[in-house]
Amino acid sequence: MYTGWMKCQPKIPFYLTPQKNPRTLKLTTHNSQLTTHNSQLETMYIFAALATFTFSIAALIIMACVAWYFLPTLIASFRNHPQTGAIGVLNLFLGWTMLGWLAALVWAFINVPSGPATPPPASAPRSPKNRPMKSVN
Repeated sequence: MYTGWMKCQPKIPFYLTPQKNPRTLKLTTHNSQLTTHNSQLETMYIFAALATFTFSIAALIIMACVAWYFLPTLIASFRNHPQTGAIGVLNLFLGWTMLGWLAALVWAFINVPSGPATPPPASAPRSPKNRPMKSVN
C-alpha cells in the first residue's frame, strides 16, 4: 500500500486535531487552544500590517526629502538651464550647507537668454533662400 501522500500533508498541532468526546461520541476540537492560536495569528497579522504601513510611510518621507534636497537641480533641469550640471554638482556637494542649497536655488532661477550666446559670424555663407534677388532688365 502506497502512503507517500501522507508525507506531504502539513503537520497539524495536537490542539487542532479532532478528538473523540467520550460523552457525545462526536468529534470536537479544543476550543480554548484554538482561540489562543487564532488570536496569536491575528496579532501577528496586525503587527505585519502595521510594520508594512510604517515602512511605506518612511519610504515616502525619505523620497520627499531627497526630492526637496535636489529641488534646485530639478528646477534648473525643467527650465533647460545651460548650467544644470554645475548646479547639480553644487547642490550635491554643498547643498547640505544651507548656503550652498540657497546659492544653487538662486542660480537655477536666474533668467537665461533664450537665443544663442554669440551672434553668427558676418562672413557666413548665405543660404539659397536668403540670397538677394537679381534684377531683371
